[in-house]
Amino acid sequence: MEAIKISEGENVVVVREIPYEEVKKEVEEYLREKVGDVVDALQIANDLKLSYELVHRAVLELVREGKAKYAEGYEPFEMESGVVILMHEGGLGLGTLAIDVLVKEEYKEMFKEVEEDLYRADCEYVKKFLEENKGYVYLGSEDFAHIDNTYVAEIFNRILRIARSSGAMVKFEYMVGD
Repeated sequence: MEAIKISEGENVVVVREIPYEEVKKEVEEYLREKVGDVVDALQIANDLKLSYELVHRAVLELVREGKAKYAEGYEPFEMESGVVILMHEGGLGLGTLAIDVLVKEEYKEMFKEVEEDLYRADCEYVKKFLEENKGYVYLGSEDFAHIDNTYVAEIFNRILRIARSSGAMVKFEYMVGD
């Protein structure tokens, strides 16, 4: 990755923002060019100037599809999020922030109390996430259009408390519209 020196001790990393399917194609092509070499997701991300998280996800999928394989003796460490919170501009516009809460199917019952406090929305970000990430279910949505946002903060706290007690990792993703 390119690092641009800002001031003493600080670097900015520049990564290309491209759709996930393009990331996956580039990673697959990169691995074809490196047949016989041992490379890891961080090296691939650096060489291709892509997000490590997306490259790691692509590598995992390519391995599952049989298009790539782990180096002999390598034990993969896969930390998959049990809870994903998508954050994006709310449907009301006005610069409000909305959140959508998704969980792995096996965690759904644990988050029942949170689900009851969320509303259901017909959200394009949720549809896209569910298409690309099998095994997750949509719990509901909330937004920051309230005068007092302590309600939303309480929902975050409950999600984090339940996740901590169940061992589920929570991941926040900020979605930007096209």
